[in-house]
Amino acid sequence: MTAEILLLLFLSVATLLAAGLGALILAAFGQTGWFVILALLVTGFLVWRFTAAQLAARSDWLRDDLRDEWRAG
Repeated sequence: MTAEILLLLFLSVATLLAAGLGALILAAFGQTGWFVILALLVTGFLVWRFTAAQLAARSDWLRDDLRDEWRAG
C-alpha cells in the first residue's frame, strides 16, 4: 500500500513540474514555445529508447551472475 501511495505522490509531483515547466516555456517563447516543448518530448523519448536498448543488450550479461547452476543429485 505504501508503494502505491508513494508512486501516486511522485507521479503527481512530476505532472505538476511538467505543467509548470510547460507554462514557463510558453510564457518565455510565446507560440514558438510549442516547438520547444515538442523538441523536449522527442529528445526525452529518444533517450528513453536508447537507454532501454542498452539495458536490453546488457541483460544477458547482467543475469549471468544470478543463474543457478546447482543440479540435484
